[in-house]
Amino acid sequence: MVELCPQPGLNPLQRQWMGDYIARHYGLYHSPERLPELERKLEQLAPRLGLEHGAQLSERLLGNQLTAEEEQLLIEGLTIGETYFFREPEAIQALLDSIQPELRRQRPIHQPLRLWSAGCASGEEPYSLAMALDSQTLRNNHAGFSLLATDINRQSLEKAQQGYYTAWSFRATPTHYKQRYFRLQSDGRWLLDPALRQQVQFAQLNLAAPDYPSILNGTHELDIIFCRNVLMYFSDDTITQIADRFARCLRPGGWLVLSQTECSQLFQAEFDTVQIGGAFLYRKRDASRPLNIPSVTPAYPGHATLSPAPTEAQSPLQLRQQVEPVESRITSTELFAQARQLADQGELLTARALCEQALQHHKLFSEGHYLHAMILQELGEIMAARTALRRVLYLAPECAMAHYALGLLELKAADTRSGERHLDQVQRLLAALSPEQLLPGSEGLSAGQLQDMLLQRRRLQG
Repeated sequence: MVELCPQPGLNPLQRQWMGDYIARHYGLYHSPERLPELERKLEQLAPRLGLEHGAQLSERLLGNQLTAEEEQLLIEGLTIGETYFFREPEAIQALLDSIQPELRRQRPIHQPLRLWSAGCASGEEPYSLAMALDSQTLRNNHAGFSLLATDINRQSLEKAQQGYYTAWSFRATPTHYKQRYFRLQSDGRWLLDPALRQQVQFAQLNLAAPDYPSILNGTHELDIIFCRNVLMYFSDDTITQIADRFARCLRPGGWLVLSQTECSQLFQAEFDTVQIGGAFLYRKRDASRPLNIPSVTPAYPGHATLSPAPTEAQSPLQLRQQVEPVESRITSTELFAQARQLADQGELLTARALCEQALQHHKLFSEGHYLHAMILQELGEIMAARTALRRVLYLAPECAMAHYALGLLELKAADTRSGERHLDQVQRLLAALSPEQLLPGSEGLSAGQLQDMLLQRRRLQG
């Protein structure tokens, strides 16, 4: 009788070696909790490289035995991302309504804006920017723009350059953009207008490598950098290095746009934080002239600690260091308390109105945004609740309850990747707390109890 041999796998130490190697060489960070996921990816990639098992791929990678083509296949397999046109539209609206007009006032009329979409995946983000800017340029007779789009994944770049997209990429696209810039093909796909495609320059670039800023690849003297839903791949050390390089790529007063869930204190050394509408953005400090954009300094408290009510007020594109009068702070505090009481009594619409009134005075009060999110969730306004929770996490990025609530809502909205990422962050935050420690905003829930809830959920999922 022939004995079947089990397929070889990686032991925990080998997994860690692989994770460290990939983080060091490609900047793609896998937390300890995600190392089994990395092993599964390697197992799936092995047949594409003519290997039987992921363990063989690991050996070849650690031994520097992969060819350039094999290495590219590895990168493509590790960085497959899902995106769509006009994702997080608040940032694009801020670009059109506030950032672009202010930048154009500061330069000769015929000097174009210089933008970079860093980590552009299959092109939906840079093409969204190109459509929005092209429409406004034609209306206002502006000088135009140059737009660089880069990604480490060559396969994604090739798809972007071809300009073919399925209907799923348009799920958040305003109808007039689709009608103006796309043509339906016989196979059911949509082809982007060639003239617009020519306005975007695509290139391969690894954000973890020190290849920028550089005049050779167009990453110098930029006005605006968009880098959204990319930093989740990197460790804090790598993000710190990227933040420094982004700052050097931008002109003084230039703008950095991240995903609202990726804003971090790691960018505070070089940038001022600005809120425009529903978007939080970064602006590079300019020592040569005073800011005329509202600067927001968020609180980054200890584990699971929400920030106190701020006393700074601002209006778009006008920097004002303004301390609210005591009466205003007291009134807002009372409004939050009343909103909470009414929400507990089921008077959700009135509670929402009071909460939003108070937030007009305390835009940076994370606990107020959390209460707002919970009210919106109870009203069934899931999209608005997700947006409110993202504001909480910008202001208090280590708030476990906000990560937990947003993770569940993202899963409910079928955004599995984002949902699991937030729940993984909850586990990391809870690991630093004692089990009996109470979590702010949790109605008396302890860290240990929330940990048990997460474990039970994972067990039910199998």
